[in-house]
Amino acid sequence: MIGWALSPASTERESTPMSAPRRSTTPGEQPTHLHLSGPVTDREATRIDHALTAVLHHHDLGGVDTRVRVTALPGPDRPLLVQAVLGPGYALRTQIAAPADFTARVAARRLDTHLTRQSGPALRPWPDAARPPLAHTGPTRPITRHKHYRLLTGSPDLAAYRMDALDYDALLFTDTDTGDDALVYRAGPHGVRLARAHLLHPPRETAVAMTMNPHPTPIFTDTEAARRLCRYGLPLLFYTGPADARARLLYRRYDGDLGLVTAAG
Repeated sequence: MIGWALSPASTERESTPMSAPRRSTTPGEQPTHLHLSGPVTDREATRIDHALTAVLHHHDLGGVDTRVRVTALPGPDRPLLVQAVLGPGYALRTQIAAPADFTARVAARRLDTHLTRQSGPALRPWPDAARPPLAHTGPTRPITRHKHYRLLTGSPDLAAYRMDALDYDALLFTDTDTGDDALVYRAGPHGVRLARAHLLHPPRETAVAMTMNPHPTPIFTDTEAARRLCRYGLPLLFYTGPADARARLLYRRYDGDLGLVTAAG
């Protein structure tokens, strides 16, 4: 999944309808807020809810209000996409897709591993066998989601740690060392790579091992970027727009369409 920096002043357009939230009713447990999208059965939703709630209690986080979004995806094995976001004060999130019969177990394992790793400095391993990149060639897909945010401002290290905490594969941010729009993303021999919109020199010494993308950032319209991403089977595309030279991030969604992240301010 692709990332962006959260901001109070943000706009988002989403074309996929979603059901109204419901709350878990498991006695003695802090309810999770369940959002179901598509044909998700009550049994599947309950199993996912109970599995994630058990993990939260195991990590002494049972009192933390948690939002869980379950989305039915197209496919013969009825895959479900599960996103769990811990409540205020916890910048933690996980996301994983799996066949419906195994979703609760896979989502619980993902959350448990993620919470366990937060006690240390290591980022999650890359390549991520549990969540392969969404990358395949095919016809140009439409951009169905556009997120427009004030970007996180910080060092490449901060961006890499935020990307990991939110279980993203990429994070758009403003690099404090240069003031340039930049991207950290999962790639390369160390598992993290840095790209900037305009400045290509390597960062100062970083705590997180990372490589620098040495190639100039291309200039595309959004239509051109979508065509290139799909034609060459890319999981994401970092580019600047011809009108304002600001960084833009195009990425693949689990439903097969594309999402776009742009910088506000």
